[in-house]
Amino acid sequence: MLKADLKKDEVSILQVNSKTDEKINAPAYSTLDGYEGVYVPDDNGRKYYSLLKGSGYAVHKQQFINPNGYSDLDDSNWKYCFVINKNDQMIYSVMFKGQLIRINPKTRKAELLLKRVGKDGPKGFRWFRCFLYISALHSLTVCSSHLPMRIRFGMLM
Repeated sequence: MLKADLKKDEVSILQVNSKTDEKINAPAYSTLDGYEGVYVPDDNGRKYYSLLKGSGYAVHKQQFINPNGYSDLDDSNWKYCFVINKNDQMIYSVMFKGQLIRINPKTRKAELLLKRVGKDGPKGFRWFRCFLYISALHSLTVCSSHLPMRIRFGMLM
């Protein structure tokens, strides 16, 4: 993970991802007051990193709090991509086993929005590597890199 300072024209290493069990994935940037910064999902279960502007983008390892009734949500499950909804400033992700979750960056509490996004793929694929996008029309688009699907969810707020 690198930090680029365009004013000083320099790049510094924030984290060397040397551990094979710690794999960072596609980050998102939030402009939420007091929590402005970069949020980076980690492959392992509930782990993610926050690099807040107010702390000079120092790397902080975090864990989201599983939704009520889903204490095992993170068992053999991970996040590939984060996206921030500019309207509610929440973090959204589709997990490996297909659950759509929303994470509050202030409280770290996760909410399960859908138990399963889409259907199983060919020959029973039951996993997702997804890219997310939230449009100005308050819809979430999920584009899977392994399965030909594009799903829109209306009004997430």
